[in-house]
Amino acid sequence: MAYRNPNPVVVAVLPGDPQPIRIASYVRELESIEMAAARVAAEQASVESQPSDWSLVTSQTTPENQVYIFCTMLKMPVSPHAFTLEGLPDPGAPAVNGPTPVAVGLIRLEGPGEPTLLGVVRGIPPGIGGVALPGGYVDEHETIEEAAARESREECGMLTPDQEWFLVCSRITDQNRVLIFCRYAPQPRQPGEEVAVRGCVPYDTREVRALVPITSTTELVFPTHQDVARLYLASQR
Repeated sequence: MAYRNPNPVVVAVLPGDPQPIRIASYVRELESIEMAAARVAAEQASVESQPSDWSLVTSQTTPENQVYIFCTMLKMPVSPHAFTLEGLPDPGAPAVNGPTPVAVGLIRLEGPGEPTLLGVVRGIPPGIGGVALPGGYVDEHETIEEAAARESREECGMLTPDQEWFLVCSRITDQNRVLIFCRYAPQPRQPGEEVAVRGCVPYDTREVRALVPITSTTELVFPTHQDVARLYLASQR
């Protein structure tokens, strides 16, 4: 059977009385998740907003190989029941040339000094030999959080449950890849205990040459990784 990347579907969650309003739509070509949320809110609920007004919350997958990505407007309080597949409206026809979802990890290395992220030296194209954040394509029937956990295992040797991964933001590339950045938030640890960058399994040395720290001055091979890494590190100071 041929391998298929999942089709991303955005779910824009809006205030409602008594229940929040949920609107679903396939993400279109060259749209980020936030761009799709702003579009569908305007088209179907006449709510005008900017992509920067939207925050990614969580994702769910379906047997039909759709990955639903739930978004709310910033600072909007919403019941967790709004982020389930039950009762969702039909997203309509699949988008022509919808973007391919990619999960990218933001893994903070705990310790003294300035905030630092875990990075990889890439062993395969594109960007071979350059420093990047760990990540890769979302597999068939995977949520974004599951993909982030799997990629951290394959590329960094980390063993992490998908429940410790949280969506942060997305970026669209010229190649029609929608990069969904996820932060790793481990369970409470003892003071001074660092995140284990090497777990119980070796990382894939074909794809990754080495693990390296990323600071605010580290040059990354992908502009989208550079942009989000610097914004995230600045928020951690």
